[in-house]
Amino acid sequence: MAGLVPNILGATITTFAVALLALTLRMVALYLTRRPSFYDDYLCIFAFIFASGYCTTILIWTSHYYLGQFLPNVDQDKLGFILGKSRQLLWIIELTYAASIASSKFSVLCFFWNIFNRSSIRWPIIILFLTSSLWVIVRTFIVIFQCTPVPYIWDKSIQGGKCPIDISKFFFGTVLLHCIMDTVIVMLPIFPVLKMQLSQKRKAAILALFTSGAIVVIASVFVLIESIKYDPHETEITYHVAPNMLWAAVEVNMAVFSSKMLSKTTTLPAFKILASNNFARLSP
Repeated sequence: MAGLVPNILGATITTFAVALLALTLRMVALYLTRRPSFYDDYLCIFAFIFASGYCTTILIWTSHYYLGQFLPNVDQDKLGFILGKSRQLLWIIELTYAASIASSKFSVLCFFWNIFNRSSIRWPIIILFLTSSLWVIVRTFIVIFQCTPVPYIWDKSIQGGKCPIDISKFFFGTVLLHCIMDTVIVMLPIFPVLKMQLSQKRKAAILALFTSGAIVVIASVFVLIESIKYDPHETEITYHVAPNMLWAAVEVNMAVFSSKMLSKTTTLPAFKILASNNFARLSP
């Protein structure tokens, strides 16, 4: 193995292990606190399942179909097979990526709603719910039906197949919107927390809890940068798409980690202690 393979394996496996650890700790916290599961818990599990699908597909592509490497010097039939499998795996990756990211978004927004549903950010939370729902529905639909018939996405030998959508521009647009939404979600709790009558240290502690998703925003920025470079007609797709896949793996896994850290089970008890009397005015 050469090229970007060590980078892909390192980023994918390491961040997946972090997400798995966060899920384990959350399940332990649920058991120890004897708290019932909430919607954010279930959404976290869905996010982890889709992230697992994403990472599994990345590992299969890397180990069997040259992701992160330049294409080998083989006959045209073998080359066509590798490219076909690469396009098919990329299609699966795009579906699991959107599903995992959306589930993580919904989990965090559910948590925010439980705390801030009577605060000034109530309507922004609702708007973000609706925007995220529309984002994942439209993106999933376009990814599935970007070509007609659908198998033409990976099998270019199908007669009469066509891809009327500029998928490169579409991916850039959806990633840009998703990056903006992530930034807004991270910033949402800042305003009500700053209004609380607490010491600066306690405000900083609470904000640190809520801004743990900043690393997801950073990863999504790198995904956005790599999306600009994406060319669906690139013959060396296995190598040139690898940085995008790498950063997207970091993003989905850290989004799972962030959503697991922001939960009523693991965060709310600490938040109540820090916020004291202010908490009563922020939630029912």
